[in-house]
Amino acid sequence: MKKLSLVLLSILSIFFIPNIMASEIDLSNYDTETLETIFKDEGINADLSNYKESDDKINIYLFRGRGCPHCSDFINYVNNTLLKDYSKYFNIISFETWYNEENARLLNQVGEFFGYDVNSKEFGIPLIIIGDKTFVGYGDSYNEQIEEEIVNLYNSKDRYDVFKEMAKPSNKTEPLSDTFTIVFLNFIISSILLVILLIYNKKSKDKIIEEINLLKKDIKKK
Repeated sequence: MKKLSLVLLSILSIFFIPNIMASEIDLSNYDTETLETIFKDEGINADLSNYKESDDKINIYLFRGRGCPHCSDFINYVNNTLLKDYSKYFNIISFETWYNEENARLLNQVGEFFGYDVNSKEFGIPLIIIGDKTFVGYGDSYNEQIEEEIVNLYNSKDRYDVFKEMAKPSNKTEPLSDTFTIVFLNFIISSILLVILLIYNKKSKDKIIEEINLLKKDIKKK
């Protein structure tokens, strides 16, 4: 009886603690675009002979929309300046968000992680992420800071990557509705297990009392 009680209590404690951590963000589950794909999509003839993606480079994450004028301005800046002077430092990983719902949800998730109100007019695309620095929208005034951030991140001993940071247990979040569902289900499961435990213990107790009474009767007969 004690062993079963311990097992049921262990199961009860596991289910009662709501697992509200989100799954690790795996970029392979999203439709990402390479720089070559972006240029083709924008109709830009770019020389990519000096641009090679590699793991030793930093990642610049770009959330954009096909047909977005400010996104197009940034991509032209990449072609005209960054490719010529900084191509040895970075890879660009892009997410198209106007025609891809999964990418659009990821954009909001990343925005919330950085503390933006994703429903405000101040938040939108292009969203350019270099390390822990974000640039919402694009204008020429960003150029100097973007170039500085690229070099600083490349030379950093501890390169910040937003998706690796979001995957850390302390940083994982989940939509409120999903959390409520998990907590509710855990409550139901916990209640069922508790009832089973109480019923089992009640039956065991009654059986023990019955056996004691029978033993008393035997003793009296003797």
